Amino acid sequence: MQLFPQGIGADRSRQLLETGRLAEALGYDAFLIGDHPARGPEPWLHLAALAMATQRIRLGSLVNCVHYRHPLMVARLAADLDHMSDGRVILGLGIGWDTVEFTSFGIPFLPARQRQAALEEALAILRGVWGDSPFTLQGLYFQVENAQVVPPPVQRPSPPIIIAGGGERVTLRQVARYADACNFLAFEPPAACAHPTMCGVNWQPYASTAKPWAALMTPSCARI
Repeated sequence: MQLFPQGIGADRSRQLLETGRLAEALGYDAFLIGDHPARGPEPWLHLAALAMATQRIRLGSLVNCVHYRHPLMVARLAADLDHMSDGRVILGLGIGWDTVEFTSFGIPFLPARQRQAALEEALAILRGVWGDSPFTLQGLYFQVENAQVVPPPVQRPSPPIIIAGGGERVTLRQVARYADACNFLAFEPPAACAHPTMCGVNWQPYASTAKPWAALMTPSCARI
């Protein structure tokens, strides 16, 4: 289940936590929160609270905008949450789309190709700092120097990673290289479902390089 908190009431956090507990009680596999902290609840704070209030359901954000937090911070947050939840984290990542929110944060809204390149660097950093030795990357958009997240996530080599989107030229190649799944919008045409058949490593058919998780993820959505 993916949740989209609505309105400006002071009880949104309580409602969000109650909805997460209800989702577990109803048998949902995962409870995912959007990442729009300029106008909605901060996802990592609420996911940490849910980790303490639930026992089985997987928890994550669909999806975290890589431009809102440095990848090393995301790596630390995800690792800590994975320990708090005993290995139930799903990490969603995307390039962002909300120009108003970018403006609110004072973050330049770069062209899509540049935001995709930044996502590529973020993915490399995440995998790197969860490794067995310090990691360095001097990228165009993000840099880390001898960085390592200790302890790393419970789930090894990393929690399941979902990348937002389904573009064949860039996004599905990133899914094949770095991630475990991608998600399309629920209202996208059925033809989009054919895209994952060609997102395999080195652009081979996906069936020959299949990941443990499904290539397509379209969760149920709820608003509170």
